[in-house]
Amino acid sequence: MSTTYDLVVRGGRIVLEGQGILEGDLAISDGRIAALGATLPAGIAPEEFDARGLHVLPGVIDTHTHWGYRGEFANDARTDSAAAAIGGTTTAHVLHRVPAGAYERFRDAAAAHSVIDFLLTPTVFNEATAQMIPQAIEQWGCRAFKFYLAYRDLPNAQPGDNWNELTDGLMMEALDVLSRYENTVAFVHAENAEVIARTVQRVRASGADGLAAWEEANPDIAEAEAIQRAAILCERAGVPMYLVHLSGKAAINMVGRVRRDWPHTFAETCPHYLFHNVDRSSTAVKFSPPVRSPADNAALWEAVADGTINCIGSDNTTTCSPAKTGDVWSLTRGGPGAGVLLPLLLSEGVNTRRLTLERVAQVTATNAAKVLGLHPRKGAIGIGADADLVLVDLALARSVSPELLGLDSDYTLYDEMTLTGWPVAVLNRGKFVARDFEVVAAPGSGLSLGRQWAATTE
Repeated sequence: MSTTYDLVVRGGRIVLEGQGILEGDLAISDGRIAALGATLPAGIAPEEFDARGLHVLPGVIDTHTHWGYRGEFANDARTDSAAAAIGGTTTAHVLHRVPAGAYERFRDAAAAHSVIDFLLTPTVFNEATAQMIPQAIEQWGCRAFKFYLAYRDLPNAQPGDNWNELTDGLMMEALDVLSRYENTVAFVHAENAEVIARTVQRVRASGADGLAAWEEANPDIAEAEAIQRAAILCERAGVPMYLVHLSGKAAINMVGRVRRDWPHTFAETCPHYLFHNVDRSSTAVKFSPPVRSPADNAALWEAVADGTINCIGSDNTTTCSPAKTGDVWSLTRGGPGAGVLLPLLLSEGVNTRRLTLERVAQVTATNAAKVLGLHPRKGAIGIGADADLVLVDLALARSVSPELLGLDSDYTLYDEMTLTGWPVAVLNRGKFVARDFEVVAAPGSGLSLGRQWAATTE
């Protein structure tokens, strides 16, 4: 029999959108899935991969990662994309504070260094970047834009912390511009900057330190209020809203309220809000919004399981331990989360029966692809889709470390935590990008993607 396909993955347990799990074979041709079946004929491809005992999931689409946040953008594109690939990510949604007029430079740097596909989304943070929106849409193919309601007017701020010049009025005008174009979506970091400016000043003046003090200074009411305000502005303009990194119960409850008036509201959380809290974690886990209580952890797990949370993103930033030394007020925000998003959910979600494999596929791939306008090309396993695949061994245990993932950071947010459930092979558009914790794709093999369809999770 003459060969028809490039690669056949045989005997895996394939997680299919809306259809459960098929134990069978999958054939790839020209980077796309070309055939699925319980048993495909022998000899139809020059290469086969034995996936017996493994689960086959759609490649992770990390909805929220930062390259160049503290380090050099091109270097992060290389190292963070490689770590992400080891952990099963095949597409990165890179949110970056791109200066007006510099988008193509950053996009080209990512294209030259990333081993996985990516979308680069700019931030609207001042008049110049707001005026850039038509060019970003018409010339660069952007459809998503990031809006920060935080990082203004902070007392005793770290250098660069008060960079945000976005006001409610400027955001309203920017959303009006987005509304003139099809298939746009506003990614929103929702925290009330004025509330936080005052609470930070008060709590810091009291002499309090530590993660609990940081949480008190960044209260959940500041997050909930900003969600409501952003929803009103997005509803007025008719622009879908995607809320990044929800931190706890107050935010979840507000999402339920605003969806009644603006159903085109999508919600994301991150692994650190599921796993870390003020009772057990160190100040290395300083984020904005902050990690909160064990009760907030539990509420978020429930929201992931019941569908309130649509997506999970890493909020990864390359950070090294010297930036996490000192009192909590002087520490850098963020932390390295590349490469562990899927293993964390497999180990502590699937293997503990909090989540099904189908739900993990939804929150890490399918819903992200739909929100970002990439579905059905990406985010699900089906005929004609890109062959972005993660072959997972649910019994494989490894201890998390920077060395395991090849990170530039000298620590991770989950150091020495043993996770059970890891990828043994990852394919991006039909080509192996990582195998057995080693990256096998060359820098620059990732593609810059453009958004094609309207934001939805239907």
